[in-house]
Amino acid sequence: MNLDMQDIGPLIKDEIVYGDDPGCQGAVRRIAAIIGRSEWTVRDYLEGRIKMTLTFLHAAVRATGGNPRIRRFLEPEGFVLVADDSSVQPDKDAEGELLDDVERMGALAVTVRALVRKGTITKSDARRVEQCIRQSDEEWRQTKAAIQELIAGKTQLTVAL
Repeated sequence: MNLDMQDIGPLIKDEIVYGDDPGCQGAVRRIAAIIGRSEWTVRDYLEGRIKMTLTFLHAAVRATGGNPRIRRFLEPEGFVLVADDSSVQPDKDAEGELLDDVERMGALAVTVRALVRKGTITKSDARRVEQCIRQSDEEWRQTKAAIQELIAGKTQLTVAL
């Protein structure tokens, strides 16, 4: 992909504003918070009135949960960005995180089963599955972090009597 930096803003805008990925809802507000600018400034980036920066692209990827159509602007051909597991903070203990994984995988299984029964997959269906997979990846990173904390002795084991 060979694009000028000015061309990237409107492409990101199309995905954030007009796309149907649930991870993009509210992304303008989240990008503004990440880069420490107003929502109007974010809109100027998206309209191409301000030259696109790596800081903005990083914020857009983070704010959309790693949306692949936005992430591609940071990925050279043949490479894939991977989240840094060391920065993940688990919400719960290891057991709670594992239960979240089971729940997330169940939701993904239901979605895939419905698509198989339907027999066709629309772009909207594909985006919904991609979103489920991204959420599952995030849950798994939190689970790994919780288990690593448990192993490292940073959390206490409780024993039920």
